[in-house]
Amino acid sequence: KRVDALYLGGLDAYAKGSVDEAIGMWNEALALDPTFDPARESRDAAQASIELKQTMAELQKIKPDQQ
Repeated sequence: KRVDALYLGGLDAYAKGSVDEAIGMWNEALALDPTFDPARESRDAAQASIELKQTMAELQKIKPDQQ
């Protein structure tokens, strides 16, 4: 099934550090089957990890005297 292949491909891409590719595959899977929760959950978790990394990078730029 194409949805399953996209989901598994996304997991593989994510494991290799290709987060954007993984999110793209999970989005494709959801376009084919909007009810496929594993792809939605994986995509949402990957997006949250990107946002967390961005927030951490911003916080590291703040100098102690700026707090």
